[in-house]
Amino acid sequence: MAETKQIKYTNKSFSNIIEEFGTYAKQYFPDFFSNMTDVYSIERLIAEFVAYQADVLNFQINDTYRQLLRQYATDNEAIFRNAKSLGYKIQTSKVAVGYVRFSQLVPAISSSGTYIPDTSYCAIINSGATVSNVNGAITYTTIEECDFSEYDSTLTDVTQFNAENPSQFRIYKDIKVRSGEKVIKKLTITDAISYKTLYVDDNVAFIESVVDEEGNTWYEVDYLAQDYIFHKVQNNGTVKEYVPFAEETPFVLKMKKVSRRFIVDRKSDGRCYLMFGSGKDVINNDLLALSADDILSNNEIANLNLSSTVIADGFTKSDSYGLTPYNTTLTIGYVITRGQTENLKSNNVTNLVNVRPTFTQTVSDEILNSIRVTNPTSIVGADILTDFSKIQQESMGAFVSQNRCVTVEDYMIRVKLLPSYFGGISKSFVERNMAQPSTLDVYVLSKDNLGYAIHSNTLTKTNVMNYINEFRMIGTKLIIKDAYIINFGVYFDYNVLKGYDKNLIFLDISKRIEEYFKPERWEINQPIVIEDFKLYLYGIDGLASINNITFKCINDEGYSNAYYMMDISDNNSHYDKNKGVLYPPAYPSLFELKNPKNNIKGRYV
Repeated sequence: MAETKQIKYTNKSFSNIIEEFGTYAKQYFPDFFSNMTDVYSIERLIAEFVAYQADVLNFQINDTYRQLLRQYATDNEAIFRNAKSLGYKIQTSKVAVGYVRFSQLVPAISSSGTYIPDTSYCAIINSGATVSNVNGAITYTTIEECDFSEYDSTLTDVTQFNAENPSQFRIYKDIKVRSGEKVIKKLTITDAISYKTLYVDDNVAFIESVVDEEGNTWYEVDYLAQDYIFHKVQNNGTVKEYVPFAEETPFVLKMKKVSRRFIVDRKSDGRCYLMFGSGKDVINNDLLALSADDILSNNEIANLNLSSTVIADGFTKSDSYGLTPYNTTLTIGYVITRGQTENLKSNNVTNLVNVRPTFTQTVSDEILNSIRVTNPTSIVGADILTDFSKIQQESMGAFVSQNRCVTVEDYMIRVKLLPSYFGGISKSFVERNMAQPSTLDVYVLSKDNLGYAIHSNTLTKTNVMNYINEFRMIGTKLIIKDAYIINFGVYFDYNVLKGYDKNLIFLDISKRIEEYFKPERWEINQPIVIEDFKLYLYGIDGLASINNITFKCINDEGYSNAYYMMDISDNNSHYDKNKGVLYPPAYPSLFELKNPKNNIKGRYV
């Protein structure tokens, strides 16, 4: 009977594997493996080669298992996969959103002894018009109609007088715009394949429309089992009970069952795909016209002559997962973004690219050619996802909140999930109002085209309020506010070890400081821990010492106008000497090292 070999399977380190291999070889092959102590022997070569292979295999096994755990995953695709499994909808690309201000000349007209603009000469610019920045590199599209007859009376200038009376006005109108390039793509599909997946493009901010060649519209849903969408219907008297509320509530929420639907699937490298259903649909067509309140009404259900065992979930869930397109051509309209380069400072939009005004009467060339455009506030929010570590934390928070906001942490995460079409929030902080516990103060910041923090414009904050209202608890009131931005510079003394170039060491220190204070690593109200900062710098090869570190607040032109004392001294109430922590000097505020090449200064001592 063959001898049973004794083998250990739990050794995983390189050295333990070699030791076990030597023991095994000496026991079962003593004639061949007789010189394991000589590091240059053939026996040692074989042992180390086997240990190397085993060590690599063990590492791969351990790493594969680690990527399955949300809190330990390091691979970008694994982070995406784990986040999606928790129901987190990842937005990899965002467009910028803001306002532009159109203006035009109109004649003056007398009304009750006062001269006002003659609105009969006012133009209408349809939504979809395009304008651009000074050099024409970045284009912005209007997302609402511009009707100059509805101008703001406070935004008018007298441009010409006839004797002592105004003869001509320039009137202004603020209109919402977004960045991004609209693309139309046609995809021909022949075979009927369940759960068909189609590649659209890279860096797609959002899908505008999907229509097949028969004219059928396909609708985006959050998941394929969702066979309905909500849409608004004008409250125009169709339902008599709703007529008294027409002014207060102009639209009625309706539920529409859709068989043709798809989900948007985004990958970690920025690619965007559309995924369709299984190819069948079994939901009863009697449900097509049901409204949200119908589903909750037993009487309405009874009128449909449905089984009394049918419950609301039956209307919104099925095992069909929708239809799949085949033997047709899909026309996909979508918007792609170039990221932060589309963020723009105020007063930089000047060019009319595709603006076709219409008038109710014939006007002079002077009026026709008088239309101008600018952006009184910044246009911000554009971004392409690069920081995958945040997905790990925010995905878990989104899962715990289960699409509702209960704690202040829920609100902080939900604000950042604002769809890109409505603006972008890069930093958020939420706290309960001490005077009114049912009120939450929501502080937000956006970022400019260089990635630095700026105050969110009015449109973005309005969109945040409208968006978060869908998730807030009943009785909770929200107030959207600006957080402070604390721009600062870093000053220090340093010394180097013998034989090292002081200038090269300074460049290494500057690079480390810039990396430590990268905007994506800092949140509102996050303090500077001095010892952590020093330890981060002491990893530089050749650095002997770094002392007299000073943080100086900067409020020059181009920076935040906030100015506070930031030195690390006993006189600074925001510095805790015992803990070695410098807290934000304003509440709530964000520390930001802006323009690091100009604001990192060291002195060799």
